[in-house]
Amino acid sequence: MSMRVHKLTTYLQAEEACTLIEFLDQLREVLMHAYGDDITAMLCQASSPPAPPPLQPWEIFGDEEPF
Repeated sequence: MSMRVHKLTTYLQAEEACTLIEFLDQLREVLMHAYGDDITAMLCQASSPPAPPPLQPWEIFGDEEPF
């Protein structure tokens, strides 16, 4: 599958820019209604520190054999 590249017009009239912003606001609202809980969970998980790796036996008992 090839990646599509779209050009975005950046020279808009104020009315066109306002219409685009209103559309983006509506799109955000629809997406948050449909996926808000999943997005919130994903962001919380991404911002949590990773769990430390489990201890190895030599880290628990030191260099010596436990027996």
